[in-house]
Amino acid sequence: MKRIKYLLLLVIILIPAIQSCTMYEPESVALVTMKTTGTNDYYFVLDGGKTMYASERVSYATSVTPVDGQRAIIYFTMLSTSISGYDYNVKLYNVGELLTKEIVTLDDPALDTLGQDKINLTSINISGGYINVEFAFYSEGNIMHSINMLDNQTIEHEGDSTFLEFRHKANGDTTGTKATGIACFKLGAYDPALSSKDIVVKVHTWDGDKEYKLSK
Repeated sequence: MKRIKYLLLLVIILIPAIQSCTMYEPESVALVTMKTTGTNDYYFVLDGGKTMYASERVSYATSVTPVDGQRAIIYFTMLSTSISGYDYNVKLYNVGELLTKEIVTLDDPALDTLGQDKINLTSINISGGYINVEFAFYSEGNIMHSINMLDNQTIEHEGDSTFLEFRHKANGDTTGTKATGIACFKLGAYDPALSSKDIVVKVHTWDGDKEYKLSK
C-alpha cells in the first residue's frame, strides 16, 4: 500500500495505491469526518462532501466506537456494489481517530491555563469544516500534553482577519525525543466561507512566534 508522508498536504482525497497491493491490504487512505446514525452505526464524510459507508469491515475496524464529528484517517478499498443513500461503498480496514476539539474562547486573562510551550507546525490547512494541524514537539513520553486552538478575546488585533492562537501545554515535559501528532478543530462560525474573513493562527515555535494565514 502506498505510504503517505503528509496527509494534510494532499490535494485530492482518494489516493489510489501506486504499488501493487494484495487482496488483504487497503488500497486508499482518506481524511474524513465520522457521522453517526440512529442505529449506533456510522458513516464517513469526505472533505469534499461525498459520503462513504463501509459495508465490509475487517477485525481492526469492528471495534470503533462511533462519535459524531470525530475526525479520522481511514484505510479502505472501494467496492463495486453501491449502497443506497451513500456516494461510495468501501471495505474498511482500519480507523485512526484524530484529536478533534472545539475552538476555545478566552475573555478573562486570569482564566488562561492553556500554556504557551514551544511547538512547531509541519502543516496547517482548512478542509471539511475544520482547521487541520500537523505538529511536532519534544517529550519524554510519560506525561500528557494538551493542544488547543484559542480565540483570545483579551487581545485586540488590527485588520479584518480572525486571529486565533495554537496553544501547547507540555506540563513540564519539554525535552526528550521528537513526537508528532495531528489535531482538528471545528470551525463553526469561524469558517471563512461563512464569515468572509481569513484566519490568522499564531504559534509559539522554537524559532519564535509565527503566524499562518488560512483562507477558505
